[in-house]
Amino acid sequence: WAKKGLEVYGVDISQSMLDQAMKTNKREGLNAKFIRQNVSKLRMSRKFDLVTSVFDALNHILDKTELQECFNRVYETLNKPGAFIFDMTFEAHHSWLNGRTKLYEYDNFYVISQPTYDEKTRIANFKERYFIKRGKFYEYLEENIKETNHQSKELEGMLKKVGFRRIKVYDAHSLEGLKKSTRRGMFEA
Repeated sequence: WAKKGLEVYGVDISQSMLDQAMKTNKREGLNAKFIRQNVSKLRMSRKFDLVTSVFDALNHILDKTELQECFNRVYETLNKPGAFIFDMTFEAHHSWLNGRTKLYEYDNFYVISQPTYDEKTRIANFKERYFIKRGKFYEYLEENIKETNHQSKELEGMLKKVGFRRIKVYDAHSLEGLKKSTRRGMFEA
């Protein structure tokens, strides 16, 4: 969006994620602005035509009340008419990932991800091990990341509760309707 000359704001609670975004912003010669905030307590000084949230960001909000408040804050932040587009990983994906260790290779680091999923609590835990190249050596970091999932109808109800009326949900990969096997949904409200 920023490459197209639009005014863009990035919001994240993680300073390290914001630092990474700011580096990319500077490297690409863009003019996006970044704010450190918890999205469930989102307070912006202006309104927007579009709010997006992708890459499982909302799956990290484990508490339903906090997710509902996030939807409230997004709705308050939008111009009318405005749009909220986000993705949500569903249980089919967390179940599929359970126990599947994966190695990701990037330009200057590697990540080993070991996910587990508890069907009763609907919590996925990702044990992440990072190996970051520092000269001739690698720095080792470890992080545990938690995600949860919600049913599509439950999310639609939460969106309607705050005032969204036209809600569309798609399979994020096929852009067709949801199936029981859908692993990631794309919501447009």
